[in-house]
Amino acid sequence: MSRTKKSTRVQRKLTESQATEESPVGTWKLVSCIFEDVQTKERTLPYGEHPKGYVILTPEGRLMAVITAAGRKPPRTVEDRDVAFRSAVAYSGRYRVDGNQFVTTVDIAWNEAWVGTDQVRFFRREGHRLCIESAPAPHTDTGRMIRGIPRLGARKEVGVSLCVPRRSRVLLPQSMLMTENCFHRR
Repeated sequence: MSRTKKSTRVQRKLTESQATEESPVGTWKLVSCIFEDVQTKERTLPYGEHPKGYVILTPEGRLMAVITAAGRKPPRTVEDRDVAFRSAVAYSGRYRVDGNQFVTTVDIAWNEAWVGTDQVRFFRREGHRLCIESAPAPHTDTGRMIRGIPRLGARKEVGVSLCVPRRSRVLLPQSMLMTENCFHRR
């Protein structure tokens, strides 16, 4: 019994220590996304001037990312669906941080070719922004080696994460605070 308590305490400390000011943990809103040709250094905006998206890195080690081009319209034809598919990225998986990089082992994605792959991203913090660079990889259309460089805005704390009836008994980690029967991250 004391072994279980100790194990829980150790896990809680590891989880809380991951969410430091330098870590990528949090919910981030996309500000811009640039592709850079590795050879020519030419930069393009594959999702336009004002892309939309979020990247969420949980303290428990789950990444979720969704990026879409600005101005997308509902697809009405096969060609429209192709454009919609090419103007978005969405994937999720377990991630691990190693120094200034995080590696996500993808377990679900908009493109099945990504499932089972390790997506390597280098990151740095610039004040309230998270700057990410992908490892060079072949562009799906041209085959040329590119790096993706998304910039993400101010980290948002995860708000309400769980609401329960008044009489429910719920064990909370120390990093959670109960108000109005809802739990918020501290």
